[in-house]
Amino acid sequence: MLRIIGEDVLSAVLRGDASSGVATIFPEHRTLVTIPGIHDDQRRAMLDQFDRAWATEGKPALTDADVERILLDSVSLFVYPGMIAIRPDPTRMDQAYAADELLRERLPKSRIRFLDVADARVRHEIFRRGEAWRINPLPVTPDQIVQHIVKAQVAVGGDRIYYYNAARGTRYLTAARFQGLAKLSDASFRSHILEIGHLLDARNDRFARELDLFPTDVFELDAALLRDRAQHASDIDLRLLHADLSARFLMSVPPELREDEPANRVWRERMHAQLTDNRGDVLTETAMMGLAPEFYRQILWLPGARISDGELIFDSELDSPSDSSTIITPDTDIIADSDRTVRSLICNILQENGHLEYVNIGRVVSSLCQRTPDGGRREVYVAHFRREGDKGDQLQIIRLQKWGVRERLNQNADIVRAIWDSEEYTDYILDRRLGCRQLGMNLPPTIHVRKFAESYTDRPGLTPGNKIWTTYFQRPYVDGIASDKIPTVRLANDGYASALADLLGEAAASNLIVGRTERNGHVIFDDGDEMIVEGPTGLPERVIVSDHTGTFENHHPDGFRMMARAYARSIISRAPYINRPRDFGDRFLAALERGYDKERDEYLRRRTAYRALFRHRPLTDADCFHARWLHVLDRLEAHTGHQLAGMIRDCL
Repeated sequence: MLRIIGEDVLSAVLRGDASSGVATIFPEHRTLVTIPGIHDDQRRAMLDQFDRAWATEGKPALTDADVERILLDSVSLFVYPGMIAIRPDPTRMDQAYAADELLRERLPKSRIRFLDVADARVRHEIFRRGEAWRINPLPVTPDQIVQHIVKAQVAVGGDRIYYYNAARGTRYLTAARFQGLAKLSDASFRSHILEIGHLLDARNDRFARELDLFPTDVFELDAALLRDRAQHASDIDLRLLHADLSARFLMSVPPELREDEPANRVWRERMHAQLTDNRGDVLTETAMMGLAPEFYRQILWLPGARISDGELIFDSELDSPSDSSTIITPDTDIIADSDRTVRSLICNILQENGHLEYVNIGRVVSSLCQRTPDGGRREVYVAHFRREGDKGDQLQIIRLQKWGVRERLNQNADIVRAIWDSEEYTDYILDRRLGCRQLGMNLPPTIHVRKFAESYTDRPGLTPGNKIWTTYFQRPYVDGIASDKIPTVRLANDGYASALADLLGEAAASNLIVGRTERNGHVIFDDGDEMIVEGPTGLPERVIVSDHTGTFENHHPDGFRMMARAYARSIISRAPYINRPRDFGDRFLAALERGYDKERDEYLRRRTAYRALFRHRPLTDADCFHARWLHVLDRLEAHTGHQLAGMIRDCL
């Protein structure tokens, strides 16, 4: 049974109405201390409990060794509304997980997260257990940042006047909050001044300051003076001192930071940066998992799996301790995803890769491209795993087939027709991939087609056990920057802009040849799939098209003219950020012309082989892939790169 000294914050966490604050847990002694104050106050409270208990039992006072042993057992926690976070000692991860196990007697795993993952030792242990989902992601949108700031407001012994960086363990006091103390009663006002005086000189177990001013380095409060006056000065003298200090503090702060106003973008971003400067309470995917910045807050990490002595052990939210009388309600959304799809993906990865150390699976919760979905299935997952003996991790993208058995059944097809059409669509996707590579599009070098079983209950009895098979495609993650998300500051570098123009122009040539558009005719180019890979010098080195969606959609004889204006936008949209936009446009079109003529010459040199590439596919109608392939080749033969570049130039 977990003993609690102070308020039962765990019940409040379960209800979702806990106030933000600190707590300290002692795993060996199965004790949680939640009394108001800082972590050091809670550790002293634990020592006082031992002193009183030992005195009652007639034992001698605690020795220095006893005190050290008790303090080493402590693990710092931070309580959020609906969640509790563990701040582990990187050298004692076993202790952090002992605290985790103890908390799970009262809370589901989805309510317990980890801080300080900027430390590689902490990060590796969490990844090794398949628990990337237990790390808080970095808030990105204004609403997310505001929510983070609101949750960071904490009290010590009085009102919630501080903003708390949970990973660093430092509170921040703003000029507005300090000035607002004047509204308090004399007794409350004095206790807050004394508290501030004590906190300013205090250091936590990480040797970070318990309290600092926001913004830092613009003003300094004399901690000793505050303590002395709070203890000995009259009410009037103490208020006069405070009025003088708060006025000086306020005037030292830039005007845009003088009011605590989350709606003020400057204040909001500055405060958010102060609360996450350590990056220890967030999962920064670029630094920690090798993912591009656009993935921030776009991945819902799900319970994964770890491998122990060669055996696969799934992370389950359904674990329920037998000695707990508390009903634990797991996060049902996470459970549903984990049980249905993620387990199948993990098993397939393990079967294909042999000996692994761990697997983490995340679901991309929103599209990273700018296109409007036009039906079909859209789930995309990220697989993060390490093979036994490897020094680095593997990152792979998993995309479910857009039109599979489920989607065909939803269109009232019978089961045989649904399976047939799904397999035909898989062939169509792979044929397009082969056609793209044949015509110069630089796609990821490998892609694997896999399946897993799902339940289909919309039409019960359709198959034995209501089971159907779902197809998905798995490929290596492309480590680059999406062309439409390149920071504008890089475009101001002439060398960068020139290299980018050459690469984008070459990529545009193959994109045009294969007629990559949506069904409504909207051109798909330069909107999230073209990944720019930079070289050692930081300049663009090559472009990889991460997805070939929409290829061979426009196979019309006059399709180039129909698509030209969209490619001109790649030049026009960057003009405001480039020093020499005309030069950028000329290089783009020159590269496009060269790339196009190179593919055209290759085709004309091996015309018969190109036209016979898909002869094994039936030429059933004018819209089948074999027919589209021939239409695209006819169009390629009928135009030159110079003509194509001219069409785009006319749109500038």
